Amino acid sequence: MRADVVVIGAGQGGLTAAAYLAKAGKRVVVCERAGRAGGLAAAEEFVPGYTTAGVWHQTGGVRPWAIRELDLERHGLIWSESPAPVFLPEREGRGILLTADPAAAREEIAAAAPEDTAAYAVHRSYLKDLRGAIGPLLDAAAPDVLAIAKGTARPPLRSALALRRMGRQTLYETLRIPPMCAADWVGDRFETELLRAGLALPGVAFGFTGPWSPGTAGSLLHHELQARAHVSGGPAAVIAALERACAAREVSVRTGAAVRRIVVRGGAARGVELEDGETVEAGAVLSTADPRTTLLRLVHPRDLPYRLQHRIRHFRGPGSAAVVRLALREPLRWNGRPDLRVAHARVVSTVDAMERAFDPGKYGRFAEEPVLDVFVPTVEDPGLATAGGEVVTLHVHTAPYALRGGWTDAARERVGRIAVDTLAGVTLGLQEAVAGSEVLTPVDLEARYGTTEGHLLHGDHALDQLLIRPTPECAGYATPVPGLWLGGSGCHPGGGLTLASGVLAARAVVSADRS
Repeated sequence: MRADVVVIGAGQGGLTAAAYLAKAGKRVVVCERAGRAGGLAAAEEFVPGYTTAGVWHQTGGVRPWAIRELDLERHGLIWSESPAPVFLPEREGRGILLTADPAAAREEIAAAAPEDTAAYAVHRSYLKDLRGAIGPLLDAAAPDVLAIAKGTARPPLRSALALRRMGRQTLYETLRIPPMCAADWVGDRFETELLRAGLALPGVAFGFTGPWSPGTAGSLLHHELQARAHVSGGPAAVIAALERACAAREVSVRTGAAVRRIVVRGGAARGVELEDGETVEAGAVLSTADPRTTLLRLVHPRDLPYRLQHRIRHFRGPGSAAVVRLALREPLRWNGRPDLRVAHARVVSTVDAMERAFDPGKYGRFAEEPVLDVFVPTVEDPGLATAGGEVVTLHVHTAPYALRGGWTDAARERVGRIAVDTLAGVTLGLQEAVAGSEVLTPVDLEARYGTTEGHLLHGDHALDQLLIRPTPECAGYATPVPGLWLGGSGCHPGGGLTLASGVLAARAVVSADRS
């Protein structure tokens, strides 16, 4: 079989890259190890009659420009340029329903944290202005740091000038934030513990860090700058639209086609060999698997420079979260707000509680009092559950990949029970409503989805791994092996459901062919 480009992986990154390449006139073959497309965003039935919308639920990072560039609206995608609200529940009290629009959130914050009403408006205004200045860096290929260091390329002056125009105080604040810990940043801005903790959680989610770890404010800022949209139907809707876009452009998406190795001949990538022995010849290979899988498992060591092998081995990405899926017989009901229907909540009371949830992970243990990201896809798509039922997905922090004693069935069962007990503390009648469940530890996530050490972002969003991702040699999607490209969540501008890295990597492939 012959193609212009072979794409490894049919997750959101692979399908995005394939759709773009096909639009540019390339013959594209996508090879996916699983029996269906979608990767971490695939819909899966986990209990008879109950289907999850994917492992990765958040669609706030999906780029509007990528939706338009790939014509995804024409393929059924419905979206809005406003991130979905997030609920911060309490054991006692009404909690806080946060929206990105400070005017819409005013009443909620005034009721629970009147002293922070003005501060929240200032915070959102700052993020909006900063997104206008720095956002273009997250929507374009990463600067070529090696060329800049050699003096053969210029740094991104447009963003620097945009920051300068925002004023000296804003520039000072923006330079100060990235090395800080998330706890200090939110502590500087807000007085209410629940608000501090709820806003800080994305800065440490999936990373092997706590909110008092240096650099987590930079990770939190990165998350906030990417939060731009909301897709109706969640990640499964994104995958469905991408599959239709690929089909319309005659992309061959081959599921159940695991790649054994990337074929390198004459010093260049020439295609892939599948596990069944078939070879797919191609002029280029674009891998959307995580960088460690691509460069350490699919490429022979003799074909890579030693320095790159060393760097990629030390690209940090130990999985630190478990995924617990719940099938409920009735809708989820929150303490103090039993009639509230919301698709995303964060169960965390204080910043220090978040730090205590991280601490056991440093010693190979899981948290006895974890922090939860809660996703309820049936709020938007009731058809995912049997009539009257509910699907709930919990991201449980912290549950380390390298658990002391290993991830036995007893350890899985205990993590699931602790997660349910934690959620039960802020909900009504949860225990009696559970009809079934599934627990996926980082080890299970690695085995099922192929992401090294079960890291859902393909590598930590630590400050050093965001500025240059994954390594200096590969920051521009090309690798030192001619014809081999990277385009997954382990590349700029970072992990999660964004569509950005897939499009940007595909652009780089097309541009290289034209030059």
